[in-house]
Amino acid sequence: MKRNFMKVAEFLAQEFPELEGNITGGNYPPPPHALIWLQGMQIAQLVFLAFMILGDGLWNWIPFIQNPPNAYWEAKKYGMQIGIGLFLILPQMVNTMVVTGAFEIAVDGETIFSKIETGRFPSANDLVNPLLKAGLARAEVS
Repeated sequence: MKRNFMKVAEFLAQEFPELEGNITGGNYPPPPHALIWLQGMQIAQLVFLAFMILGDGLWNWIPFIQNPPNAYWEAKKYGMQIGIGLFLILPQMVNTMVVTGAFEIAVDGETIFSKIETGRFPSANDLVNPLLKAGLARAEVS
């Protein structure tokens, strides 16, 4: 995605010389619910690893619990499947929520193009026309 941004920035700087040096880009923030899922997944992975390394003895370190819950014994039967789910499948699902694929272009805080809204990458006209309407002067063709 960085390569796409660099190409668009180069195009805009060529078409509108006053923009040169004033084009910035960054990652679009993921939605808050995606960050919660990401943190939950990371915690589940750490707990799984702790039980894999320390085994049943980990329950001795948790106060007020004499015996592990029944769910633990059931999960222990399917350790390989749970591990595959936690480390291979779940990260792919969470990644689809975290990576937005956004490519938003704004002038003075006003969005002139949104890949999220249109579902496609901008064409030259998608960028040039709103910038001309915003009062920017296009480079003279020699």
